[in-house]
Amino acid sequence: MTIAKHILIADDEPKVAFFLGQSLERSNRDYRITVVNSGEEALRELTRSTVDLLVTDLRMPGISGLELIRQVRTSSPHTRSILITAYGDDAVEAEARRLGASRYIAKPFDIELFITAVQESLAPSREERAMSDEQRLRDKAVSLVFHKLRIPLTFILSHASMLAEQVEGPHREMAQAILRHALEMREAVDDFTLLAEWSIGQMPGYLQTINLHHALETTAAQLSALALEREQTIEVAPAT
Repeated sequence: MTIAKHILIADDEPKVAFFLGQSLERSNRDYRITVVNSGEEALRELTRSTVDLLVTDLRMPGISGLELIRQVRTSSPHTRSILITAYGDDAVEAEARRLGASRYIAKPFDIELFITAVQESLAPSREERAMSDEQRLRDKAVSLVFHKLRIPLTFILSHASMLAEQVEGPHREMAQAILRHALEMREAVDDFTLLAEWSIGQMPGYLQTINLHHALETTAAQLSALALEREQTIEVAPAT
């Protein structure tokens, strides 16, 4: 499934902003366009959602396009930017580049040139693509490692629960401590596994087919520490 790219357009001329947004939507249905008419509105939108690309006019009441790009660079470093203006010069272009703008477009401009600039600004660089592939391989390996850790942890949880129920005296306290630490480890393993699966685009474990009896046994083992404090036990009985 293609993830929609969120493009934020800031221009104090509503008709211009609307036209740019409509042109981008027609060029690519995977674009999600948000149009605002001031730099202040743009900053508020950035606090509400993730923005992949900011397209901003230079001259706007209040926060200018350059100041907007400067603030976005600080608050949302992953957001790329395009500056468009009818009042530009070499100094403005140089400042836009210094602030990290991926494109500088002088008005009037051909709409196809604008669409191409947006496409190029959103495309990952060669370094990002290489890094992405390496990250996916690393995350896949991490996911496999944590999946393998689940088996011995489940075994430890089950037996620690049994010991905590059966032994007395200081050994009981030791078994309860082992059970608590094993629970903490299992929670950490589950969290890291879920993050790794999301990162490489796999379905999270809790949405996959599971062995229900095995899941109930594990849950019972995890709750045993709480049950023991109340002098109760938890068992999973086979279906009749």
